[in-house]
Amino acid sequence: MNARNQFPSLCLRLFISVLFGVSVLGIPARAEHWRQFDYGGRIKCMSAGENSVWIGGEKGALRYDVDRELFLRVEKVVNEEDKSIQLAGEIVRDIAVDRRGRVWFACWDKTRGLEGKGITVMNEVRFASFSQGTCELPSDEVYTLCADPQGRVWAGTEKGVAIFDEGQWTTYTTDDGIAQNDAREIAVGPYGRVWCGFWRGVNVYYDDQWWSWERKDSNLFKRVLQGRNSHEDYIYSIVHGKDNRVYCSTKGGISIYDGERWTFERAPIKKYIISSMAIDEEGKLWSSWGGQDQGVSIFNGSKWTKVTQRNTKKGLVSNRAIAVASDRYNRIWIGDRDGRISVRIPDGAPDVVDRALEGWESNSTLRGYPAGSLENQFSTQIQIMEDEWEYSSYDDIPSTQIIAALPEDAVKTDEAPHSSPPVLIAQAGTNPAVKITITVPEELESSIAGSPYEATQEYLDIEGVVTIAKDEIDKIEANGFEAKVPKPVDLGGTLIYTFKASVLVRDIDQIPIVLFDRNGNILGSKEYPVTLKEPEPESTKPDVYFLRPEVTEDQMLITRGQGIPIEIQLTSANRGLVRGLAQDDTGIKDVRLNNQTVEYMVPASPSHLEEAGLEKTGHDIYFDQRFTLQAGDNTILIQVVDYFNNITEIPFSLRVQQALSDSMFYGNNYAMIVGINDYQYWPKLNNAAHDAEGIQELLIEYYKFPKENVFSVFDNDANREGILDAFQKVSRAEKNSRVIIFFAGHGHSTSTRSGKKTGYIIPVDGALSASKTPSADERRTWLSMRDISDQIDEYFQAKHILLIFDSCYSGLLLVDRSGGFEEFGGDDAATADFLELADEFAVEVITAGEQDEKVLDGGPGGHSFFTGALIEALQKGAADTGPNDGVITSQELGAYLMNEIPQLTGGKQHPKYAKLPGFEEDEGLVLFAIGGEE
Repeated sequence: MNARNQFPSLCLRLFISVLFGVSVLGIPARAEHWRQFDYGGRIKCMSAGENSVWIGGEKGALRYDVDRELFLRVEKVVNEEDKSIQLAGEIVRDIAVDRRGRVWFACWDKTRGLEGKGITVMNEVRFASFSQGTCELPSDEVYTLCADPQGRVWAGTEKGVAIFDEGQWTTYTTDDGIAQNDAREIAVGPYGRVWCGFWRGVNVYYDDQWWSWERKDSNLFKRVLQGRNSHEDYIYSIVHGKDNRVYCSTKGGISIYDGERWTFERAPIKKYIISSMAIDEEGKLWSSWGGQDQGVSIFNGSKWTKVTQRNTKKGLVSNRAIAVASDRYNRIWIGDRDGRISVRIPDGAPDVVDRALEGWESNSTLRGYPAGSLENQFSTQIQIMEDEWEYSSYDDIPSTQIIAALPEDAVKTDEAPHSSPPVLIAQAGTNPAVKITITVPEELESSIAGSPYEATQEYLDIEGVVTIAKDEIDKIEANGFEAKVPKPVDLGGTLIYTFKASVLVRDIDQIPIVLFDRNGNILGSKEYPVTLKEPEPESTKPDVYFLRPEVTEDQMLITRGQGIPIEIQLTSANRGLVRGLAQDDTGIKDVRLNNQTVEYMVPASPSHLEEAGLEKTGHDIYFDQRFTLQAGDNTILIQVVDYFNNITEIPFSLRVQQALSDSMFYGNNYAMIVGINDYQYWPKLNNAAHDAEGIQELLIEYYKFPKENVFSVFDNDANREGILDAFQKVSRAEKNSRVIIFFAGHGHSTSTRSGKKTGYIIPVDGALSASKTPSADERRTWLSMRDISDQIDEYFQAKHILLIFDSCYSGLLLVDRSGGFEEFGGDDAATADFLELADEFAVEVITAGEQDEKVLDGGPGGHSFFTGALIEALQKGAADTGPNDGVITSQELGAYLMNEIPQLTGGKQHPKYAKLPGFEEDEGLVLFAIGGEE
C-alpha cells in the first residue's frame, strides 16, 4: 500500500474505533493477560471514567488516556514565587472528573503530619485552586470528591459537604440534616442521587433535601466494636451496581441497598477495611483490603472469590491492594500500597501501552508567551510486564509530564474567580471546516436532497458523526437538546466526534444539529427535514403499568387503598409519589393525575421497561409524579390519553391519618423518676443519677410533660419514704393520662424455701444483707416489685402506665407473666389505628435485664447502655421500626431495646418487655408521638 492510500485506511480504522469502542492504535487485543506499572509512590485513590484512568497518591496524579494510549503526570510544581502552578499539594487523596471533562483533585501536603491544601481543578492543561481562605470552601482538609450528572462537584471536607455549582460553593453540615460533617466517601447512585458516607451513617441528596440512614436504623452496619468513635464504622467506598443497587463498604463487609431495604454481606476477611470497590461490566464487585496482604476479593452477588499473586501466576504484582477501578473496556486497575499498578486485561480488550505526545519539543513557543514556558520531561518510571510476567524497562516508553509557567501579566477569568490565572497552551484556529453526517437512521441524512424523512414513531433515536478541523466542540445539540458525545478521536489535527440523541418529532418539520465551542459560539449547524406519519385511527385504550416508588425508609408506605393496588408513598409532609409506564400503538398524548397533567413524562428507558418486565414498542412513556394528600379520605384519579383521545382511567382512594401528637392520645402526663448513685450501704454507682436526669429532661423538654407533674427523687432524697411519697403523688393521675415510672439504681432478688424468687428495688438507705437469706427487717427497708404491681392495680386510675427499671434483677417484675414479647408481636400493632390503641388500657414494663442478670452501670455519654439507648430511641425516633409513622409504641420500644442492648453489651445484658402481670388482657399500648408537642 502506498503512502497516499494509507490515510483513508487509517481514517476508517479510527472511525470504526469510535463507533464500536475497538482499539486500533495500540497493541492488538488478545487473550486475557496482565500489565504492570510503577506509579512511583504510595497510592491513595484510583478512578476510571469514559476516556481515562486516574491514579492519585504521594506523587501527585497519573492519568492514562484510554483513547490516545499515553500517560500524563500532574503534580505540585512551584515557581520562583514559591507558588504551585499545578496541584496545590504534593499528595492527591481523591479525583473526580465532571461532565465538562474538568478534573478535580483533593490535595494535601506532607509536613510533620498531613496538611490539607484544598482543591485543584484542571481544565485541559489549565489549573485553578480553591482553598478555605480564597472562597467559600469550608475546609482545606478534603477527603473525597464526586461529580454528579447535573454538573455539580461535591467535596467531603472536615467541616461539611461542599458543593460547587455555577461558580459558587455551598456547604451542608449537621445543621442541615447530614449525619456528620466529615464525609469520607461521596458517589453518584441510581437516578443521579448523591450518596455521602460518614461514621455510622449514610446521607442521600435528592429532590433538594437530605435523606439519612444510621447504623441503628438498618443493616447499614453490623456491630463490629463496642467503641463509639472507631474508624472501622466509617464507610470507605460507595459504588452503584449494574442492578441499580448501592454498595457501601466498611470493616469486614458490604451493606447493600436495593431501593427499599438494607442487607449486610459479610466478607470472608472480617477484620480488615474494604478501602476501595469497583463494578465490572458483568456486575461483579471488586474490593481491595486497605493495603493489607490479602489481594483482591470479588463478589458476584452470592459468592466471594479471591485474586492473589499466586492464583494469577504473579499477574497481580502485589497482594497489598489498596485501590481498584474498572475502565470502559472492563480492564481492572489495581493499585497496591507501595505504588505498583496491576491491570487485568480481559479477552478481546485492547492492551495498555504508553505513547509520547508527538510534535511537542522542549523549546516549543506558546502563542503570546515566551519560549521555554512549556517543557516536556521524559522519564522511564513506567514499567511494562511482558507475557513471561517479568519486569523489563523501556527507555522509549516515557510518561509525559507537563509543566507550565505562569506569565506575570495573565488575567483572571470568570471561569475560576478564586484561582491562579490560567495558562493557555494552545489556541483554536478560525472558521474550521465542519462536516455533520447522520448515520442512524440513514434515510434522515438522504432526506436533505429529497423528500422529508417520514418517521413512524414520535421519538426518533438518531446517531451521527462530526468531523471538524482544529477546533474542539464543547457540546452538540439536536433540536435544542444536548446530545451524548464521547471523547473525540484526533486524526492529524482533525477531530472526529460521534453523538447520540433522542428527538421528539411531533409538531416539527426540521431537526437542527448545532455545534458549540466552550464559549457558546456556534461552530456549525445543519438541518434535516422530517415529518411524523399520522397513525391510522383506532379505539384501543392505552395500557398502564405501575412501578414501585424509589424512596427512602423515612417515607411511609400506604397499602390501605381500595380498588387497583397501586403503591403510594406518603412522607411526613403528606407528599405522595406514583411511578408507572404507559403504552399505546399510536403514542401517549397525556398522563393526568386528578385532572392535572403529570409534570414528569418522558420516553421509557430500557431500565424502566426491564423493571416492568415489558418489551419496547416505540410508544412507551414513563411518568413520575409527586402529589399532596390531605388528612382523611383522598380520591385519586389517574388518566392516560392516547393521540386519538382514548382514555384509560384508574380511580382509587386512600385514607390518610392526620399528623399525630401526644395531645391526641392523652389529656395529661405524669412521671415518677428515681436515680441513686450515693448509696449508704450498697456499692456506689456512677451513672444512675445521670440516667434519671436524662429521662427527666427527655420527658419535660422533648415530650412536654408538665414540670409540676414530674416527681423526681435523687440520691439522699431517694429513701424508702421519699420514693413512696413520689409514688403516691403520681398515682393521682387522671384516667385519660399517661404515667411513666423510671428507676435507676440497685436491684436485688431473694428466693423462698420453695425456690420462688422475689425482686426488690433498693432505696438509698436500704440495708445491705450479709446473708443469702435477708432477714424480714432488712427486706422491710427495700421496695418489693410485687408490692409495686399490687399498688398500681389498687390505686392507679391512669389508662396508660409504663414502668422502666434500669437495675439488676429487674426482670423479676415479669416472672409471673404468662407469655413473652412475641405474644404481643406481629404486624397489627404497627398498622393499627393509634387512636384505638390510645383508648384501651395498658400497664407495661420494660426492664434492663432478665430476672437473673446484673446490668451494666458504665456506658457511653455518661449513661448506662440501657438508658443511653432508651433516650436515643425516644428522642431520635430510632425505635420507630414499623412503617415509620411518626409514633413509637411501647411494643416497638421494647423490641428495639431487646435487639440493641445485647449488641452493645456483647451479649451480657438482655432487656425484657411485657404487660405487667395481672394486666395481660389489656389491649392498649403506651404511645410516644415523635417530636413531642409543639
